Amino acid sequence: MTERVLLVGAYMLCFCQLNLIAKRLAQQIPSPIPTSGEIFRLLVTSPKFYLMGILYLSCAVLYMGSLRLMPLSTAGPLYLSLGAIATFFLGVFFFDESFSYIRLLGAGLCILGIAFLSAE
Repeated sequence: MTERVLLVGAYMLCFCQLNLIAKRLAQQIPSPIPTSGEIFRLLVTSPKFYLMGILYLSCAVLYMGSLRLMPLSTAGPLYLSLGAIATFFLGVFFFDESFSYIRLLGAGLCILGIAFLSAE
């Protein structure tokens, strides 16, 4: 159980950091939307882009470690739901995105769904 919690926690740290970096990098893309070549040049010249690659790889390795310890039918929804909840809170707290009790209820329902799917 402890190894599962550590894997999920480490994944969430990587996932949250990845989302923060990706959003900040996306905000650096000028408006109006440049050509795909210009976006590509902006990305490959940014160290953040390569850090994102390392974080993506880390998330994949941690997820695979979790699949070793829990069924896919539990791990898949767990990671997807926690990701949705985390991005909601990251958006609200770091990027001044809108907060509503309906959205908070949605996050709560995700947690409830995880609890039901994890029950044995």
